[in-house]
Amino acid sequence: MCILCLVVAMIWCKIQVKAGKIKEKKIVILLLCIQALGIMITSSDLLENKSGASSEIVRPEPGEGEAEVELEVDTKGYKGPVNLVVEDRAYTSKEIDKLFQQAIKEIDESFLGENESLESIKKPVIMRQKYCNDAVSASWQVGDGLVVLSDGSIDYDKVKSPLIQDVNVILKCEKQDMSYGFQIRVLPADTSSREGIEAYVNKLVKDNEKEGRIKLPKKIYDEAVEWKVVSSKDGVALCIVGLVALGMIPYLEKINEKKEEKERQERIEYDYPKLVSKLSILIGVGLSIQEAIVRVGKSYEPNYVSGRDGKALVVECSREIGDGMSIALALEHLGKKSGSKAYRKLTLLLSQNIKQGNEKIVEALDKEDMEVIELQRNIARRKGEEATTKLLFPMMGMLVVVLVILILPAILQVKIM
Repeated sequence: MCILCLVVAMIWCKIQVKAGKIKEKKIVILLLCIQALGIMITSSDLLENKSGASSEIVRPEPGEGEAEVELEVDTKGYKGPVNLVVEDRAYTSKEIDKLFQQAIKEIDESFLGENESLESIKKPVIMRQKYCNDAVSASWQVGDGLVVLSDGSIDYDKVKSPLIQDVNVILKCEKQDMSYGFQIRVLPADTSSREGIEAYVNKLVKDNEKEGRIKLPKKIYDEAVEWKVVSSKDGVALCIVGLVALGMIPYLEKINEKKEEKERQERIEYDYPKLVSKLSILIGVGLSIQEAIVRVGKSYEPNYVSGRDGKALVVECSREIGDGMSIALALEHLGKKSGSKAYRKLTLLLSQNIKQGNEKIVEALDKEDMEVIELQRNIARRKGEEATTKLLFPMMGMLVVVLVILILPAILQVKIM
């Protein structure tokens, strides 16, 4: 059925493209990808259902937890879906023994933490409650529980001299358990660890609880100590951010200028077809080039904003002619200010035909008007492509959401199976 849907979709898309009803190939590709995805998911479902087809249920491996299985059943009295809850497989004795050995190995590797050896325990030790990916649980007992606490920290007030502590850990996996033990030598606090320094200073604070000001010691365990107030780095970070922002300002201004210039050029080119059309009509009815430009400029004056668009350039050109500037020089200024090839072409065309009469200039403008129509089409096509590109990102986001909705349940089902 999925393959049939894909074939029908391909034929339909081909017919629509040929008829010109669908112009964007990206949409066609997106639809075909969705169809192909449907085939992949259906194939995955068929592979998952092989356990049902063979009348077997795959039990989850130990530690994976129970799984819910939905099957189709067909009997004399009932035909339809049934839901089964399948618990994970229990470990064998050999597997439990391997897990115990692995747990002991993990204990040996992690127990010391930042300490150098079992004979020199100065810093907190690591006593985890789970090992072997949570398959083995551990219960700890270190000495009488007063020196090395349950979280692995050390109560240095009770360590006046090196102490030997028996460590015993009970490992348990399902219904079997195992005991593992060793000895450690806990040393008094010193300045080689943060915990030792904190223990000394905390004791100092506790012993002088009635004092309003506590003078920090210059020596701890006969070693010189230098104290410093922790300085905030927020000011430095703010200064760095400010410098980066200042450095980015020229770059951002250039980007903004380029953007504004691009928008200005777009507005100038947008006004060009109307200018050519008006000049062609006015010159065609007998006005000179100079009179035609002045007439068009006056019609644009109510909405004049200096340098904003093509209309503004024509107004400025008209004013220059009105102030006594020669038509040739005014047209030259118009071409330079526009920064557009189309305007420079128009001003050159007008300048060349000033002395040749209106007949030839009208023909030239008519020809230019035809080319302008094609220019308008190109501009409209470009804007449409830009709009399509902008819409592509939301469409990709929607596609990702659809893929997640379709694929995630299948992946979870495979993991459970």
